[in-house]
Amino acid sequence: AWVLDAHLASAKSRLATAEADRQKALEKLDAAIALRKRTAAVVATTKPMPDMAKLSVADAQQELTVAEMSAAVAQADLAAVNHRIAATRAAMSEPELTAAAVRAERQVLVAKARQRVAVAEQAVQRAASDKKEAAEKALKADLDSLEKSLAAANAEVKPTDTFTRFVGAMWTPTRFFNSTQDDPDVKFQPQSSGRRTALANWITDRRNPLTARVAVNHIWTRHMGQPLVPTMFDFGRKGTPPTHPELLDWLASELIDSGWSMKHVHSLIVNSAAYRLSSSLAGAEVAEAKDSENRLWWRRMPMRMESQLVRDSLLAMSGKLDQTRGGTPVPADQQANSLRRSLYFFHSNNERNLFLTTFDDALVKDCYRRDQSIVPQQALALSNSPLALDAAEQIAKRLTERSADDKAFVRNSFRLVTGINPGADELAVSLGALDTWTRLPNGSVAEARTNFVWALINHNDFVTLR
Repeated sequence: AWVLDAHLASAKSRLATAEADRQKALEKLDAAIALRKRTAAVVATTKPMPDMAKLSVADAQQELTVAEMSAAVAQADLAAVNHRIAATRAAMSEPELTAAAVRAERQVLVAKARQRVAVAEQAVQRAASDKKEAAEKALKADLDSLEKSLAAANAEVKPTDTFTRFVGAMWTPTRFFNSTQDDPDVKFQPQSSGRRTALANWITDRRNPLTARVAVNHIWTRHMGQPLVPTMFDFGRKGTPPTHPELLDWLASELIDSGWSMKHVHSLIVNSAAYRLSSSLAGAEVAEAKDSENRLWWRRMPMRMESQLVRDSLLAMSGKLDQTRGGTPVPADQQANSLRRSLYFFHSNNERNLFLTTFDDALVKDCYRRDQSIVPQQALALSNSPLALDAAEQIAKRLTERSADDKAFVRNSFRLVTGINPGADELAVSLGALDTWTRLPNGSVAEARTNFVWALINHNDFVTLR
């Protein structure tokens, strides 16, 4: 059942994507029609319409047809999936719905073939004399492909015909690594042996506290910046003993007793007195002398923001962060202009976002503690990246709208970007900087305020949690 539910979710996602493509195609068609009208306006009424304008509209219309057919395929597939779920549970068949999906997919292939023909016709029109023959040859190949697609679309749907499944949506019992082929003939026993359930029960048994200890150690580290067990990836005898074993065991017991509710553990930590401690060293000379590494937790540890938080904070402060939940991952080649949360970026060992990598992004092969580095590339990224420069301008505009004067603007900027209130000296220096920037030859109040926000973004307190 869970496989079918996953297939249903994929079908709905594909339908949403198809509808979005259809909307884009409509917009392109409108633009092409507008181009045709503008071209017609400058052409004498006695002369025929230029071929390029006609072909532009034809190309857009073909793209719209492809998009509409894709949406039809997605809708048919969604209907088939819904029926498959019901049929699986009620032992019913689905031949008609499957045939509809097959027919719809064939129509999409026809529409795509027609689009390729339209593009090829444009290429023939644009081709230079020495390349005209090659363009006409490509057009002929596309026309042949269209003819085959039309023939397939008009053919009768056989009971053995199927539509293209979504990637990962088809369940098969086994897949061999040596040949990457699925073996549909393997049959599982109707009743499970219970071995996997026994393993899961053993891992989560309260008499085996290792699992819970590892989990709460990770959670503690994310909130406090420093783990209770320094060797997060090694809880064995060769690892470093916990600094507070009783605290570790108590948190592990709370995790187990709450039904493995991590939300409960999060709540315990963030409402604790330890979490509310100050990270300041002012007046703590004695404590620092006795425990400079803060092993006894007499203060909070300053933490560097994770790479995703750095990027998302810039977008959130500028009011541009897309907080939509769910959806497909953002491909690597689209991440530079994406406003989605960094959580949804496609991330692999070979394809990683450069901005996130600069700020110690997690490695896909690691599952313990991120590095925390301070390197020149991070300063350069916050100084020169389009993300930071655009964010500074947008943040300055937003803060200007709710700031009566420069003094209020400085205070609001400090609170938003660094999370602190500026002191008297900081306020005076900031106002002086704003005045200096405004008096530059081509300076202005807006530019001065953008520069000020940009300077705060590059301040250490922006990327540090205290």
